[in-house]
Amino acid sequence: MNTEQRQQFKFFMEELITFAILFLTLGIIINFAFQKLNDHNINGELMNQKMQITKNLVHQDYQSQLGFRPQPPTAHSPFQANIIMFNREGQILNQASFNKRDQYMIKKVKLRTQDLNRSHRLTLNNGGSDSNFQALLIRNPQVYPNGIAYVLILENIDGNLASLNTLRIALAITLITAWILAIVIAYVLSKNTMRPIVKAWQRQREFSSNAAHELRTPLTVIRNQLEYLLTKPNAKVIDESRSISTSLNETQHLQTLIQRLLTLARSDSGLIQIQKARVDIKQWFAQIIQPYSVGIKSQHKQFNVQINASGTAEFDPDLIHQLLVILLDNSVKYTDYHNGKISFEVSKIHHNKLRIMVANNGTTISNQNKHRIFERFYRIDKSRNSKTGGNGLGLAIAKWIVNEHHGSITVADNQPHGVRFIVTLPIS
Repeated sequence: MNTEQRQQFKFFMEELITFAILFLTLGIIINFAFQKLNDHNINGELMNQKMQITKNLVHQDYQSQLGFRPQPPTAHSPFQANIIMFNREGQILNQASFNKRDQYMIKKVKLRTQDLNRSHRLTLNNGGSDSNFQALLIRNPQVYPNGIAYVLILENIDGNLASLNTLRIALAITLITAWILAIVIAYVLSKNTMRPIVKAWQRQREFSSNAAHELRTPLTVIRNQLEYLLTKPNAKVIDESRSISTSLNETQHLQTLIQRLLTLARSDSGLIQIQKARVDIKQWFAQIIQPYSVGIKSQHKQFNVQINASGTAEFDPDLIHQLLVILLDNSVKYTDYHNGKISFEVSKIHHNKLRIMVANNGTTISNQNKHRIFERFYRIDKSRNSKTGGNGLGLAIAKWIVNEHHGSITVADNQPHGVRFIVTLPIS
């Protein structure tokens, strides 16, 4: 089992156990609530019987008490609620008032004064099956010799217990069904949870692999050049200027790569804080573009600059500067030395957005590659990138900078050939 499978299994078990605990807790709560409600209703009926019986006994004389009889049985439930009367010696006084089947059960009932005024469960056997009762023993407040001393109120609860058992069976079936559904749901959720994690792992592995490769290339070149120089201990610097220049170029490439890797790592961890400042649009962009204007023209390339926006804008000057450096560097790298044309335009859209366009007449990017050029380490022509010093990180950083400013960056064809990068940023 690989790491991804172990992680998915962990998620699966966590979600399954969570569902199981949830369903089990819900079942216990429903069962407990139903049982408590059932007991409350039964005890309420017993208390009503107690009040009625006590009231009747208090207002009756000795002869009337001897003639006291229980309530007639409820329809369809021959022994739903009845009373048993005892004298002080524990003898049943009203046994003759019950039918033969009930007398068989009644004669087994013993007086237990320790149960006085306490609702308790009582099970009686009628010869063929057991009957369950909720019982309450009360004392007669007015006792005559050989008269009624105690009254035991019996409430048949067979129907209540049957309903409770039916509920428990239904709950068990429901919980089993819910458990099966929980297995399916937990499996689906664990797979859905793993998708972004697997993608993140893949991106991390690709990032580490690509970073190692990009770092290895300039280091190998520098090492080879230094080893070559060691074979020429008596050579003059001017004689080996080419090797030294190559090493310096690769060192610069390595420094740029490390800086961009550090920028991406900080952006992923949220360590880079956007520090916005209000700047004068025309003055700020003119100042940033000036060094590039000299460098591009020295390569005999045309550089057209149009800053058609005035007023102020609020953004992070350092990050937007880095964005412009990336876009202009790409345009310089991928245009011909003598016939290259680079355009830089700044304008306003609807007075609340800033539009920055950097275009060149270099190689046109296919539609398939346009969707991927902002991915990390993605390069259209790796052989050409190795010559120009590209590492596939610049546009990924540019995309991040634009997103942090809640803007957008798109790439389009530049007629008759070349590309245009269009950045839209909110002014404030």
